Amino acid sequence: GAALFVLYQAQGHIQDLERGIQYWESAISITREDEVERAERVGNLGGTYLKRWARLKVPKDLEKAIELGRSAVDNTHKDPSHEPKILDSLACMLRARCVDAREHSNKADLEEAIRFWKLAMRLAPPGRPEMGQFYSNLGTGLETLYEHTKDVEDLREAILYWNQSVGLTDGKSPPKVDRATNLGHGYIKLFRRTMDRFYQERALDLFIQCLHNFNGTPLERLLAGLKAADVAQENKEWNDCAKYLAECIDLLPEVATPSNSQNDLEHVLSQLAGLGPRAATVYPRANRSATESLQALDKCRAVIGSLMIDSKSDYSLLKEHHPGLAAEYKSLRESISKGTLSSTLPGVDADVDSSITNLAVTSEKRLRDMHRISQVLSEIREKPEFERFQLAPSEADLLALAQDGPIVCFNVTDLASHAFLVNCERIWAIELPRLVEKEVEKHVATKVPGNETRRDIKLASKLKSKTSDDTRTTTLETQLAWLWDVAVCPVLRELGLCKQDKGHAAVPHVWWVGGGPMALLPLHAAGNHSSGSTDNTMSYAVSSYATSLKMLQHSRMKSWRPLTADKSKILVVAMHKTPGMDHLELKDEISAIRALESPSVAVQILEHPRVATVLKSITECSAVHFACHASSNNQEPSMSAFHLGKATIDTLSVKDLQPLNHQLSQVAYLSACSTAEIGARSLIDESIHLASTFQMVGFRHVIGTLWPADDEAAVKIAAAFYKRLTDGKDGDHSVLNALHYAVLGWKGQLDCRPGLSLERKIRFWAPFIHLGP
Repeated sequence: GAALFVLYQAQGHIQDLERGIQYWESAISITREDEVERAERVGNLGGTYLKRWARLKVPKDLEKAIELGRSAVDNTHKDPSHEPKILDSLACMLRARCVDAREHSNKADLEEAIRFWKLAMRLAPPGRPEMGQFYSNLGTGLETLYEHTKDVEDLREAILYWNQSVGLTDGKSPPKVDRATNLGHGYIKLFRRTMDRFYQERALDLFIQCLHNFNGTPLERLLAGLKAADVAQENKEWNDCAKYLAECIDLLPEVATPSNSQNDLEHVLSQLAGLGPRAATVYPRANRSATESLQALDKCRAVIGSLMIDSKSDYSLLKEHHPGLAAEYKSLRESISKGTLSSTLPGVDADVDSSITNLAVTSEKRLRDMHRISQVLSEIREKPEFERFQLAPSEADLLALAQDGPIVCFNVTDLASHAFLVNCERIWAIELPRLVEKEVEKHVATKVPGNETRRDIKLASKLKSKTSDDTRTTTLETQLAWLWDVAVCPVLRELGLCKQDKGHAAVPHVWWVGGGPMALLPLHAAGNHSSGSTDNTMSYAVSSYATSLKMLQHSRMKSWRPLTADKSKILVVAMHKTPGMDHLELKDEISAIRALESPSVAVQILEHPRVATVLKSITECSAVHFACHASSNNQEPSMSAFHLGKATIDTLSVKDLQPLNHQLSQVAYLSACSTAEIGARSLIDESIHLASTFQMVGFRHVIGTLWPADDEAAVKIAAAFYKRLTDGKDGDHSVLNALHYAVLGWKGQLDCRPGLSLERKIRFWAPFIHLGP
């Protein structure tokens, strides 16, 4: 149990914490009531439950922790030497309950916690290594008390104890960074209260020291760097702010590493939301170029996807050609990543003896490893074909990406909003003064409901009561008109694409990289879609989406192989019936795909398959078509899934798909609900959904939906899509054009239906999008 707890502290893997709880419970079950070790073991189990609560926020874990903590205190008379640590642990639990309760917080919990911390310090023998931890935690408790009382003396007392904690902590000790950051945070609060700039300057000094302290974990250093950037931004010291943000971005590869699990990566990246957008807004004010700003933005987008790409392309290739370098690089990355994830409570020190912690990670080894990995990277990049190993796209790479059409990357922050534009000649940015963050958030928050469709498993019943279009404050029609006016139209004008007389010229291609809340909006459908209007994206551009520039670059590296080419195979996953859900009418949809069958093209239909069958079959096909129910998961986006199976539901999730590495694949058509919908706002720049996952595992082109698609629309668009795709007229752009003109054709059919409001027409044709080159 202790070893697993230390491992969790070092690496942040939640499974280590789960196993630790099991071992502590087993240890207690064989410990007699009168044994002196019982108090310590019960206290350790309580501390482990507290850690799990801090990570997963399950209320019963916190209550269980407090129950065990009190039991441990009651048993300390058998061995008083452990009493200070057990009191400290119980105090942390009580403060956590007070903070978690928010408006219903129990101040009595906090007062009891402060009493326990002060008692722990009185009982601890002089020179005990835990004293720095006790002082730090008491400071955090007093800061929490200040939030209740607003008595500045409580805050000053907190700072006093934090100062003592920092003074007791060796400069090479890993907790130094966390404790000094807490002290800096306290000084910032005192500055806000007194407006004495001395306290702000003292805080900034501490944050900078923490950012540059190589003995701290990469995440702790990065979070300290963000606080330094906060101070610089508040003082409008843009050069300093840009410098701190750049250092934070450089730390990101050490924070998010391939050795971390999907859950762990999601946990840590949710704490860093907004880093890239903020840097891209600050850089221009520090006279940094649009290219630098765009590169900073992209380094912080789809980080998990980038790790998957690197491991399946860059690293795999290195392992094949230079196995020795690959093995050393991997070993160093894993070593440096230890201690990456902050697993303590916010502002609360871990209850781990410093001597044990040093077994998990030593600062001296970290420094040696960091020096060596820079040497290894230099050696790798000297090898032919590995010059850009694990690097973000260069300026030349970005210009090359725009050879087939311009790329547009939106960035919206509270400081300003920009569109970064890339064509084959230059990279530049335009400010969008009417694209205001609060307005964007308002439109995202009042998200217009999708279609009431049998493919939408979120619907509670088959016949959900329909809300008339004019009862909502924000309709899709008004949202798209606003989006056109403030964002899309200014961009297309800047690119020279809004020409009324296009003659016979082909409609140009545009790649959209939404970013932040803009990733939740249908940029391809922006504008006025009333009869005769051309003030809309569809009239001037064939749209495609990319989750990041690096992902677009990755998909461009694969060559297009038409689905009608010899020995092609199309896999269809068909779920006419799904247990507990509405039946789907798939006959016409499947017939449209069967029509592609020929001596050179095989079509395989899997009806009501199990997940294992689908995963095996996907690796043998060049295209896959899912016609089934699907759901997005707002809490854990990696659990967004297709719903398969026959007698019982078998879910095929993002997490199930991620291990695939299918380099022969071309097209994934996801004819299900919300397969490109982003649910988790804290991970919005990660763009974790089913559609992006198919790109990560090797599919060059993906068709997805932003919201639940209408059943008739799904059939009509799929049929038109595959018909045009087999014509083979458009070469490398055949998939993108096939979807665009299929949607355009369906849109035209809807315009001829007088009984439908414009609002419902838009909802029927607009959810379908293309991701890819």
